[in-house]
Amino acid sequence: YSPDQLRHRMTYALSQLLVISSEFDFSHHDQLTLGYADILYNNAFGNYRDLLKQVTLHPAMGMFLAMLGNEKADPSRNIRPDENYAREIMQLFTIGLQELNQDGTPRLDRDGEIIQTYGPGDIQNYAAALTGWYFANLEPYRFGDSFHSVPWHMRLPQMTAYDDYHQKTPKKLLRNYYVQA
Repeated sequence: YSPDQLRHRMTYALSQLLVISSEFDFSHHDQLTLGYADILYNNAFGNYRDLLKQVTLHPAMGMFLAMLGNEKADPSRNIRPDENYAREIMQLFTIGLQELNQDGTPRLDRDGEIIQTYGPGDIQNYAAALTGWYFANLEPYRFGDSFHSVPWHMRLPQMTAYDDYHQKTPKKLLRNYYVQA
């Protein structure tokens, strides 16, 4: 009987697209998942890009899809940027796997093969672009500390960038957009 039924329905629809799982181990931290739901509710009628930015920087999404604490490549320690969120943001949250015609059918190349929207190199470049994010207001040396070692109240704000852990190599993103080193 709430007067904002459409906003509630939009929030529910967005929660089915921009998914985090209640089954994920957030250590029974309801404020974290409720804060994520608030982002969907507050942006139900807003710009999708703004919503996607807030979802991306929310610690619940960062934990769920392994972007929180994702650090730059370091071959000496056998570390590569985690590609999970980079893949999901393209596959599930935005462009999908295949280019589509206006009627929703897959676009085909000259050989009749389906045109893919992105490839492994794109995922690697986006993963590199999404490195260096962690809980806000921590000392830089605590980057990557276990979730349980960070006090409850510090797990709630939007993630922040930690420059020392961001991969600063040049990156080629979709539509030939280049990020300089």
